Amino acid sequence: MVKNILYILNNKVMYTVKVKNTYYHNRRTIYNLSGLKEMSKKKQQLLVTATELFRAHGFRRITIDEICKTANISKMTFYKYFKNKVDIGKVVLDTIYSQGKLRYYEMLKQDIPFSDKIENMLLISRTQTHAIGQSFFLDITDQNSPLLSYFLEKQKEIKEMTIDFCKNAQKTGQIRKDISIDVMMFMLNSQYEQLNHPDFVKSVPDVEDRCSMLASLFFYGFTGSSA
Repeated sequence: MVKNILYILNNKVMYTVKVKNTYYHNRRTIYNLSGLKEMSKKKQQLLVTATELFRAHGFRRITIDEICKTANISKMTFYKYFKNKVDIGKVVLDTIYSQGKLRYYEMLKQDIPFSDKIENMLLISRTQTHAIGQSFFLDITDQNSPLLSYFLEKQKEIKEMTIDFCKNAQKTGQIRKDISIDVMMFMLNSQYEQLNHPDFVKSVPDVEDRCSMLASLFFYGFTGSSA
């Protein structure tokens, strides 16, 4: 039987789908977790609806009224689970990034070549960007966005994971030992600061393609591999 569930990760409430003790997100195997509790169907519906609306139309345009109307759930019920629109926006981001983390840690356990691990990291990065969507991404990265600082916290977590990945790869000789990890991170940050530069957007309009291109350039630029 298929049922929706939640799990706790870093004190945040998340959800995925259970099918015979295996957990999936977007039809991809994520992880086999224990200690799970069921999520309210109404809370789940609000979260799924908000995710779809934010992804399609952005964060600024969508109102709580629209979320409730689309989900066919009252505003009273909405406020039972979420303080406001920013609160549900944070949970949407938590969910998306947590799925990526789970796939990342699952990938680390696999006995596969380093080049395959890089491909997996690129896929995870692109999948997360796709899950957020261009409209939502542009809104939350705007300097006036109430979600910007929270989004940057999520990015910081990803940066720390990337640093650990690179350090381990450097120890095993898969990344050149003469290159400073700090310099690598500086260059990565510099690249992503240009993600929404008008000239870059003009050349590569799709934000998923821009993210994928920068990530690929970063990893393959240091490893000298493309396979």
